[in-house]
Amino acid sequence: MRCKQLIAELCAYLDQEGPQAWADFEAHLAACRKCRQLVETCRQTILLYRSEPPPPLPAAIHSRLMTAVRRARPGK
Repeated sequence: MRCKQLIAELCAYLDQEGPQAWADFEAHLAACRKCRQLVETCRQTILLYRSEPPPPLPAAIHSRLMTAVRRARPGK
């Protein structure tokens, strides 16, 4: 595996998606310091993002969303 391929598959790897075996990916990480740093930075960013509460939804967007939901509900 080359760095470009690792980058292309990074999101799937971090999410552990897909049926692919990750042995080649992890072997590349073991040998490539730059890719290890990239993966660790992405992991830390995801953890930081997930640790924060979601930002409040602006009132105008909430109103439009609720209007769309009410219109989309069959029989209402």
